[in-house]
Amino acid sequence: MTTNAPSSEGTTYPIVAVNAVIFDTVGRVLLSRRADDGLWCLPGGMILFGETVEQALVRELWEEIGVKPYRLRLVGVYSQNNLVVLPTAKRCSIVIVFECAIDGQEPGMSDEVTAVAYYPITELPTDIISTHPQRIHDAARRDQGAVVA
Repeated sequence: MTTNAPSSEGTTYPIVAVNAVIFDTVGRVLLSRRADDGLWCLPGGMILFGETVEQALVRELWEEIGVKPYRLRLVGVYSQNNLVVLPTAKRCSIVIVFECAIDGQEPGMSDEVTAVAYYPITELPTDIISTHPQRIHDAARRDQGAVVA
């Protein structure tokens, strides 16, 4: 029997990743500086095969900055402008962004992160990954539903 179903042979699929937007008690956002290229960014990373989205977020935050998130709120799913975001990311990606809490936990550095700092959202560093300011501003606007962009 022949089928006209599309074939996945030879097709490249996007990677799926997570980012965390973490605000402190005065509304500043937590950013980490990447060890590979020195850019500031939201903490997060790729989802591994077999992980849930929540498991990936928990793992990535633990590996990168040594904190465990809770009280997750979906900010949005981002697929636009995610092709070759960085020299190290040569595939297109879909990024699922959550706002979460880490109350009382002190974020730190790791092999992947050379610095962590809280920034007012009106004073983000100029050397931040270009797609991250929009995600931060979307998270700060709590009067809207999740963004699909």
